[in-house]
Amino acid sequence: MWSAAANSSVTAAVAAIVILTSVGVGLSRHAPAAALAAVWAAGVVQVLSVSDVLGAQAGVLVVAYATARYGRWPTVWLGGLSVVAGAALSEYYVFGHSTVLPSAIDIATPLLRHTGAGVTSAFLLGVAGLGIPWALGLAVRFNARYREAAADRERARALASEAEVNEQLRSEQVRLARDVHDLVGHSLAVIIAQADAALIGADEPVRVALENIAAVARSSLGEVRQVLQDTRERASTGTPSPDLNALVDRSRAAGHDVEESTRGEPVDLAPETQATLYRVLQEMLTNAIKHGQPGRRIGLVHTWAATSYTLSVTNIPRLIPGQTLTTDPHGMGVDGMRARLEQIDGTLVLSRPEDAGSAAFTATARIPLAEQRSSR
Repeated sequence: MWSAAANSSVTAAVAAIVILTSVGVGLSRHAPAAALAAVWAAGVVQVLSVSDVLGAQAGVLVVAYATARYGRWPTVWLGGLSVVAGAALSEYYVFGHSTVLPSAIDIATPLLRHTGAGVTSAFLLGVAGLGIPWALGLAVRFNARYREAAADRERARALASEAEVNEQLRSEQVRLARDVHDLVGHSLAVIIAQADAALIGADEPVRVALENIAAVARSSLGEVRQVLQDTRERASTGTPSPDLNALVDRSRAAGHDVEESTRGEPVDLAPETQATLYRVLQEMLTNAIKHGQPGRRIGLVHTWAATSYTLSVTNIPRLIPGQTLTTDPHGMGVDGMRARLEQIDGTLVLSRPEDAGSAAFTATARIPLAEQRSSR
């Protein structure tokens, strides 16, 4: 009966050792500190029960690697200390209870434990057996840190290079805007001065025409100055500041009848999208004024739906039968609007009249809203 109870106790101890070692291996990746505690608990159970050395206890090597590779620094150093302490405890346990080893090794155990060289050699062998996985984990850890640091340095260099390029581009934008302002602004200023001078003593029809010329020139000069201001703001802040309402107001101030309406509930758009819509609406209104019949109303409709936003400009054109709108391959006009809209996954649809007197011309820009909303 006593023998049966002893065997049952040994069997329970062996099961506990296997379970604790297995738990340690399972926790080694995500909880190396807990894994280290589990294998130490398995060692304590083995010493107290004087159990045989089990093959399952090779999982200690996995835990030794994991403490150095994945653990926090306190766990790393506890793992290193455990290598030394575990080697000493294993030597003491094996030499004190040689029967726990397989018979082939058991023959040499009495010889080793009675010689200083044997004790030292066994201790160093134990340290090496446990220390190699721990050192390997530490080496892999440092190598991963080195690679991460190298990647961070590369990203920092890329960001610095990109910032330098952006700074150069912003400087170039400011320079080009100033050049445009100097060239176009001077020409418009001359037109305004000539028109104002010609008003003196002019007949009524000529006076009206000259006043319209002066008003359009002043509006265009204001537009050029606004472009320069926007470019400066983008250069200093990196964000555009388009204002669709100001664009419509300037068209009205120039004497054009623009009727604006909104359908649906407006939402905030990303700055890049607003800048694109600003340029598209600017071109739409320019075309409507340029090609539309004088004095006819221009319709502007904003349509907000759940998944899309639509911008439509309608006017009565003054085209002769068979004439079509031209497009500029260098980014102006209709092709320019299409190119801008394609950058934000938008589309442009033109409804052309069959003859000049019976149908309106409508330009419609549509963009999806899924990826165009501004983040807050």
